[in-house]
Amino acid sequence: MKKLMQKIKKHLTRKLDKDDISMQELKELQKKGITILDVRSVQEFQENHIDGAISTPEYKITKEILNRISPNEEIIVYCSTRAKK
Repeated sequence: MKKLMQKIKKHLTRKLDKDDISMQELKELQKKGITILDVRSVQEFQENHIDGAISTPEYKITKEILNRISPNEEIIVYCSTRAKK
């Protein structure tokens, strides 16, 4: 898990806010069956992603989301940002 967090931190350009969840909390939610949706580009997903995440690039969400996720399902969505500090 430590290696995964290091990989993710390399791609983040901001520090986690107090309301963001930790990797530990994310793993616990995954065990309970929550879906993790990665809305980055296909290339970014292929380079690195959270295990078990579903790749649906942001520009495809409206077309694909209803086919991939149940309306009653809880999801966590993540992306990367290019914002400057």
